[in-house]
This record gives sequence, structure tokens and C-alpha cells, in this order.
Amino acid sequence: MRYLLILAAAVLLQTSATPAGDADNGKTLFVKVGCYQCHNYEGHGGAAGARIAPNPPPFRGFVSYVRSPKGDMPPYREKTLSEQDLADIYAYLRSRPRPPAAVPLLTSDPVPVRNPAAASSADVSGKPLIDNERVTVWDVTAADPNGPRVEGDSVWVSVSRPGEVVVKSKGARADIAALGGRAIAIDLKNASKPPLENKSGYPNAFPRPGVRKVLENERIIVWDYSWTPNQPTPMHFHDKDVVVVYLADGALKSTTPDGQSTTNEFSVGTTRFNLRDRVHTEVLAKGSGRAVITELK
Repeated sequence: MRYLLILAAAVLLQTSATPAGDADNGKTLFVKVGCYQCHNYEGHGGAAGARIAPNPPPFRGFVSYVRSPKGDMPPYREKTLSEQDLADIYAYLRSRPRPPAAVPLLTSDPVPVRNPAAASSADVSGKPLIDNERVTVWDVTAADPNGPRVEGDSVWVSVSRPGEVVVKSKGARADIAALGGRAIAIDLKNASKPPLENKSGYPNAFPRPGVRKVLENERIIVWDYSWTPNQPTPMHFHDKDVVVVYLADGALKSTTPDGQSTTNEFSVGTTRFNLRDRVHTEVLAKGSGRAVITELK
């Protein structure tokens, strides 16, 4: 009986420590601040981040970790994510379904977040770096010449030879050795989306000063861009989803029109999928900044 009373008290204490959250707003914030890039849209984790849904750690531990994370995850201060914002994200994570397969779980003593640049298809047992309705993305090396299997039209961005990009037709593979031994393969799915109408009052993200158009076809536009230290990009609107392959080691500070800022670090080969309908400016916060950016039509 005494044990049951203690257990009930612990449950009540935990419940009282978790403020009510709005899961719908939490979903919006989860995407807006970039959580999905490492933990995927459902919070189920991936090559760069642990599983945090549907059973995240106790709320206070969750908040503590977000404020002072380990590994490569950037800290999110009160100015960027308030306690209510975190409660909303927490509610969203708890609303997610269980993942179809076992992936690392974030506990109250979280495991360090892995460096996305170090993750290859072999590192994650054949799992892609990114897999959503628009693309499947793989980190491919010459040591794995027969995999992964690419099913659709694809874009192959060389990591070993910055600026080299090859496009292949349905199911065809690029010669990884010819691309220097390592490339990011972007397998394009058939879920096309027309560009959003820009009503933001700001120019579209591309073209912009200093960018080089690598190629364009009916499905993609590929750009090669380098950020200049102490020179912010113009505030701009993304009318298309993009896949960004970084070709240098550094960090970018992104700021929205309302003044909210987030700093994201990257290494050579770090790859991220960013949703359209975003307005921000970027400035190089440290290191060097170069990327091949594939806009999806």
C-alpha cells in the first residue's frame, strides 16, 4: 500500500510539472526551428538524432536538455523557444505514433547527437540520411559501389570534389569514383509541388548575388553558393523545398523577420532537407560556408 501511495505521488508530481501544450503549434515549431532535420518529422530519430517520440523524457529533463544539449545539437534559449513553446513541442512529440522499427531513444540522460557529416549509408545499417515524401537521400562512398538502390531520377552531389554534380535518369547510378569517392545521392520521388506564390514582400531565395546555377531541368534547380564572413544574405523567401549539402565546416546564424535567431553547425557532407514557406536571412557565424542547394519543383 505504501509503495502504491509513493508511486501515485510520483505520477502526480510528474503530471504537475508538465504544463498543458498545443500539439498543433508544437508541430509548427518543431519544423520552424529545424528539430525535424535530425530527429525527423515524427521525432523518431535518424542518422543525426535520437528518438524523442512518442515517449520523451520527463518534461523538466526535456527542457534542461534543449537549453544545454550535448553533442552537436545547438542550444535553444528562452528568446528562441519559450517554456510554453517547449510544452507545445512536448505535446506534439507525445502525440506521435510509435516508430515502425527500433531506433535510439532519448532518455533523461540523453545520448550525444551524432555528427550528420559522419553518417553514411553504412553507418546507419543501410538507412537513408533523409526519407520523406519528396526525396530519399543517401551518403555513398566508393567502398559501397553496389548500394544503395536508387529508384527514381537522382542528383549526385560530390563531397570529395566540391561543385561537381551529376544528374541520372530513373534508376541509374553515378560513378562514385569519378566523383572523387564520396557523394550525396538525392533520389527524387514523384510528389512534385509547384512553387508557392511569394506574398512575403521579400525576394525569392534564388537567384541571389554570388550564387552559381549548376543546372536546371523540369524537376530541380541546383545552385552552388558560398557565404561570405560578416556579410548577411538579403532577407529572402523560400518558395520551394530544398536539399542542402554542405561542403565546408562552419555554422550559420539564421534570423527571421521578427528577430528570432537560430545557429546551426555543419561539417563537410552534412545534408539537410528544408521546407518551403520560410523567410529568413543568414550569416556565417564561424568557419567556412559553402553548399550545393537543390531546389525541388
